[in-house]
Amino acid sequence: MQIALLKLSNKEIPGIEEHKHIFITEFISADNILESDIKFDVVLIISNIENEIISTTKELRSENHLIPIFVSTGLEKNKLKYNAYIDGYYESFEDFYSKCSSIIEIGNSLINRGVNDQDNKILEFLLCRPDYVAQPIKDWKSRKIYTYPILNVFADEGTDTEQWMQTLHNRDLIAQVELVGRIRECPFCGSAHLMFVDICPNCQSIDIVNVPFIHCFTCGNIEPQEKFISGDSLNCPRCMTHLRHIGVDYDRPLENHLCNSCGHIFEEPNVIANCAECGNNSKSEELITIEKYSFQLSEHGKVVTQHDNISDVIKILDNINYAHLPYFQFITNWLISMYKRQNDMNFSIVGLNLDNMAQLINTIGRGKASMILHGFAESLRKLVRTSDICTRSSETHFWLLLPQTDSKGCEQFIKRLNDIKHVSEHEGGEALSFTIESYSSDKDFDQDETSELIMAALSSRLS
Repeated sequence: MQIALLKLSNKEIPGIEEHKHIFITEFISADNILESDIKFDVVLIISNIENEIISTTKELRSENHLIPIFVSTGLEKNKLKYNAYIDGYYESFEDFYSKCSSIIEIGNSLINRGVNDQDNKILEFLLCRPDYVAQPIKDWKSRKIYTYPILNVFADEGTDTEQWMQTLHNRDLIAQVELVGRIRECPFCGSAHLMFVDICPNCQSIDIVNVPFIHCFTCGNIEPQEKFISGDSLNCPRCMTHLRHIGVDYDRPLENHLCNSCGHIFEEPNVIANCAECGNNSKSEELITIEKYSFQLSEHGKVVTQHDNISDVIKILDNINYAHLPYFQFITNWLISMYKRQNDMNFSIVGLNLDNMAQLINTIGRGKASMILHGFAESLRKLVRTSDICTRSSETHFWLLLPQTDSKGCEQFIKRLNDIKHVSEHEGGEALSFTIESYSSDKDFDQDETSELIMAALSSRLS
C-alpha cells in the first residue's frame, strides 16, 4: 500500500512504517502530492490546525474522488467541525488499514472508474463508503443557507448543486436519511436570505410602535395611555371622566400597536418577508418551504453504479403524470369500451422511443445526459394536461394517453413535441433524438383492438 504522508505538523505516528507492504512518501503540501508521479493508494494528513485540515482535504478530494483520506490530529475529535471530505481519523493502524483496504477494493471493481463525470464521482464515492451520509451544513454565504460540501467539490463548473441533488433523488440514486432543517425561500428568486418585517395591516407602513392603550367605559374612547395621564391621575381626553378603577372605569384593550403613518390602531402587525437578494416582498404564506435532508446512496444507486445501465436516467420521465403499465392499459381498455358505445369520446396514444439515450451517456457522461433529459421532461410537463397519463414499457419506450383528443389534436400535440427537441440540446451540440408513432380512435379504430395490441403495433414501428 502506497501512502502519501502529508506532514503539516511535527506529530509522529509511531510504528506505521514497521508493517510489511506499507510504503510511505512524505510531503509538505497537497500540491506536492498532486504533482507526484507516484500513484498513491491512501493520503494520511498530520495537522493540528482545523481550517488547514479542511482546506487541504477539500483540495485533495476535488482532484481524486476515490482515494481514502485520513487525518491524524491532536485536536479533540468531538469538537472538530464536520468534514465531508475525509474517511476518518487515524486511531490505530489496524482500523486505518481495514477501512482503506475496503475502499480500495470496491474502487478497483468499478466498471466506469476514471470517467470524469460529476454523477460518476459522487456515486462511486458513496459506493466505496457504504456508511457515508452526506450532511447539509449551514453556510451564510450560500443563497440557500444550507449547502452540501461533498456535492460542491464534485460538481462541474456552473452546476446548480440543488437541482443536481434533486435530479439524483428523482432518479432514485440517493435516499433521504434524516430531516436536518427547514427553510423558506423567496418565490421570486429562490433565495433563502429573507428579512421578516412587521407592517401596518391598514397602510403597509413599517413605521409602527408598540404602545399601551386605555379604553374609557364612559364614552368608548381608545387612545394611547399618555393622552389619559393628567398630573398624577388618569382622565379621558374626550369626556374628561376621572378614571379610578381598572375594570370599572376603564380597561386595557387588546390593541397595543399604533401606526405613525395612518394612525391605525391594531392588535397584531402583518408580517412580510423582504428578500435581501431581489428586494421583492412576499407574504409568509407565499414563501416556498424547502426541507433539507442528509442523504446516502440508495439500493438502486448501488446497482446502477456497479452495472452501468441507463434506467436511472430514464427514470426522470416517471415524474410526469406517471402510471404503472397495467393501470395505463386498464384505462386505455376502458376508453376503448367507451368509444364503442359513444364514438364521439375520442382518445389518442402517442409512443416515443428515445433513440440515442445510451449513446448520449457514453459520449457526454451520465450527469450531462440526465440534465438533457431533465430539460426535455420539464418542457414535456408543460404540454401534458392533468387528464393525460404517461407510462414506460421499457427503458426507451415512453407512452402518453390523451383522452378527448382526436387525430387533429394528436397531430398538434406531436408538432409541439417535436418543437421542444431543441430545448434539451447540450452546449456541445448533442441533443436528445426520439421517434414518434401515434394512434387516434377516430382514424385507426378497430372493433377487436385492445390496449396491448395497439401498443404492440406502435412498438414494432418505433423499434
